[in-house]
Amino acid sequence: MKNNISQKFLLYFLSLLMIMTSCKKKNRDVTVHGQVLYFCNQQPAANIHVNISTESGNESTHVGSAYTNNNGYYSVKGEVGSFDTWSMSGYGQNLEPSGNIVTHDDDILINGLVFKNEQLNIHIKNANPYDGADYFTGLEWCDSLMIRCTPMNLNQNYLYGNIDSTFSIELPDKTYYILHYTTRKNSVISGHYSPVTTDCYNITNVDLFY
Repeated sequence: MKNNISQKFLLYFLSLLMIMTSCKKKNRDVTVHGQVLYFCNQQPAANIHVNISTESGNESTHVGSAYTNNNGYYSVKGEVGSFDTWSMSGYGQNLEPSGNIVTHDDDILINGLVFKNEQLNIHIKNANPYDGADYFTGLEWCDSLMIRCTPMNLNQNYLYGNIDSTFSIELPDKTYYILHYTTRKNSVISGHYSPVTTDCYNITNVDLFY
């Protein structure tokens, strides 16, 4: 009788242990791969350092890292848990995933976009003869939807007289911007919206003649 009770208890204990073990999150080997492109011209981004991480609850785990090849492709192998959220970053780059992260069992596809800074050289000139009262003021750059605008400091954001001025600013690489400014010429005050498309070569020159 005692032997039967002991055997039943042992079977119950082993069954409970198996259930607990099966519920525990298991790690698995995965391969993460994809292609990284430059945002502004969609060309392959070579030699970009890609970091792949996962998050589970409050814990973040670094899966691995790699450099993209000449065609922008990379591949990272690592071990992860079963219920993780994927993330991508770049060492020294503004790198973001593009589109959805596609997973097929142990094969994970994450494409990315690299955002760079664009130098904008702006040349402002009163192209007609100076009449003693002309000015240029209120210059700001905005995103393509005019949602976010940032004022520029042009000697207190105000140019007066026979204007012929050049200066540079840095913009995040988003390809398309709008320059918003106000001018006065021959006592006529006018507002202007000038679209600017960056050229993907880090430096874009813009002439604002009025």
